[in-house]
Amino acid sequence: MIPSAPGIVPIVEGRGDVKAVPILLRRVLHERMGKYHVVIKKPKLAKGRPGLSTRFEEFLGHAKKTRGCAGILVLLDSDKDCPRELAAELALRARDSGVGIPIAVVCAKPEYENWFLASDEAFTGDVEGFGGAKDWITRGMPQDLAYKPTKDQPSLSATMDIEAAFQASRSFRRLCNAVKQLVDCIDSGTVSVTPCP
Repeated sequence: MIPSAPGIVPIVEGRGDVKAVPILLRRVLHERMGKYHVVIKKPKLAKGRPGLSTRFEEFLGHAKKTRGCAGILVLLDSDKDCPRELAAELALRARDSGVGIPIAVVCAKPEYENWFLASDEAFTGDVEGFGGAKDWITRGMPQDLAYKPTKDQPSLSATMDIEAAFQASRSFRRLCNAVKQLVDCIDSGTVSVTPCP
């Protein structure tokens, strides 16, 4: 039997993330890192941050049970919270959970949609300080259409400028670094939880 490729299992907040996050993570793996030997598995859906927070360890356990899971990436919006503090708090819980595989926690600042703004040269403001990303995206859509995460997030993830987002958004750089850290751990057979609590 041919062994399956090692996989990263995302844990995400929203329904739009379920389809969008694997697209984005594959692009980071392929376009930024040139890595094709690690696959992205179907995400575990937390249905919002309250659900993720209260059942965090349970979600980690479910993710680990996914066939081929070699690492877990937790991705959520920081909203009005400090992304560094939120990620550190969850990373501490991940470490204490004893799951035993590499885990990375990433918080988009303030939302996943801000990464689309970071990749768009038409946006000239403070990408991570801007609180109306969904409205800004809607204004750029054809008349009478509004941005809907479940419909638009996957296609925007497939077409956004990865390099521009990397340059403009610190939290997007953190995502790229987290994916690299997970792949490095998978390749070396080591276990780490990032950011380091």
